[in-house]
Amino acid sequence: MFEQLDEVDWASMNHAYGSAADVPKLIRNLASDDAEVRDRALHAAYGNIFHQGSRYEATAPTVPFLLEILAQPDYPGQAALLHLLTHLVMGYSESWIPLGVGYQIRGMRKELAELQARPAEVRANDPKDGLGWGTNEDWLRWMVDITDEARKGVPRFVQLLGSDDEYVRMAAAYMLSWLPEDLETFAPALWEVASNDESDTVRANALIALAIASGDETFEEYVEATEEMLAGAEPVVRFGAAVALGTWNPKTVPDAVVQVLLDAIARSGSDVAEEGEDWCIAWCDGDYGAHASAVLTLVCADDPARIVNAVSDALPGMQTLHAAAAAGTVLGLLFPDRFDDSAASLDPAQRRFLALLSEVRAPWFLGDTTFGNFSLTMSGFGLPGSMEELRKFLAP
Repeated sequence: MFEQLDEVDWASMNHAYGSAADVPKLIRNLASDDAEVRDRALHAAYGNIFHQGSRYEATAPTVPFLLEILAQPDYPGQAALLHLLTHLVMGYSESWIPLGVGYQIRGMRKELAELQARPAEVRANDPKDGLGWGTNEDWLRWMVDITDEARKGVPRFVQLLGSDDEYVRMAAAYMLSWLPEDLETFAPALWEVASNDESDTVRANALIALAIASGDETFEEYVEATEEMLAGAEPVVRFGAAVALGTWNPKTVPDAVVQVLLDAIARSGSDVAEEGEDWCIAWCDGDYGAHASAVLTLVCADDPARIVNAVSDALPGMQTLHAAAAAGTVLGLLFPDRFDDSAASLDPAQRRFLALLSEVRAPWFLGDTTFGNFSLTMSGFGLPGSMEELRKFLAP
């Protein structure tokens, strides 16, 4: 293993903290039998070759060696490494939920080809980004290269759908959902897992993965059987079926899909997690309420009041990250354009939801610490960035 690792000129490449000369040690530590060493290396990887959603010049050359590690049959960190590989391919999943990355990959390939077709003298004058790491053409090439390197791992990801470890099976399905160009290779295996896996949670994850990777037409052959799962399966499988059907064709889903997704939002704001009955869904960092909200923005596009009301009822009981994601979904429906006006210009639905946000702490605070991401979300919509400012804004 790693026969070619030292042949790569890592020192000539950059990651988030400059020279990538430290990457070979990181890769070897990821392969360690020592769990503590692996965990430290994993933490480092999320800081340098992947940093807050960004990927770098050194990211794509790392992928083949991560696949070498994953190919070891007794490697104990398979699920964690699959999640790292997934993040290298697509960044953060909430950016691409519910429809996946198929259109993004096609767009990147087209734009990269157009940039590479320009005369050499024009390309040589391309400005680098603000940190001096690369031009727009460089960034696109890195993203395409990461995807293409990861696609070489599809046969192994399919094998891992049969792992004895259900978390590895879920992580493999999650990984495959972001590689739609290889759908024909893995769709039958994902459907087999969705239909017959002994774990209801794994079945739900496989259903969602297949729908995200499939697109409109390809998933059609599975629709009838998925509708049967929606009607009679265990609750988490019904959720997976509802997400899959809503992702496949949001304009034609049965009413039961809407109800299951609305129930999931309410469930994410309840105390089921404390009772040990929570669902383990890979996308949106495990926030199935936010995933349901994202699908409902499509399903309820002609009737947004349904999702607004559901999120409003559930919000007070949600944890911070769930509440912020669900509230952000509703804000996107209520404020499709940036709001740069006075409170007097708010329509009744906008005012009601903002009034709720002015009283509910969940999206705003992690314990006693301000959750800055939600403040930024609010500011991005042109709205006050704190509860106190929001109250002042709404005051008569």
